[in-house]
Amino acid sequence: MKLVPVNRPVTIHRVRFAERWFPQLLRHTDGSLILWINWGGDAAFAPSMHMRSADNGHTWGEPESNVRTI
Repeated sequence: MKLVPVNRPVTIHRVRFAERWFPQLLRHTDGSLILWINWGGDAAFAPSMHMRSADNGHTWGEPESNVRTI
């Protein structure tokens, strides 16, 4: 296999007509859990929301979005 450098962005994987979800479960430095979810065609340029749990995932706070509606 030969690697050839390119001068443009390259999409490694894409779905043509479907929305995809990209969940991530993270532990914050204060010990709480954060569930971060991106959705859309690309995880790098997708809307997202996150929820926090202070009791190790038994209950979750309200979702907060990075997209504002006007």
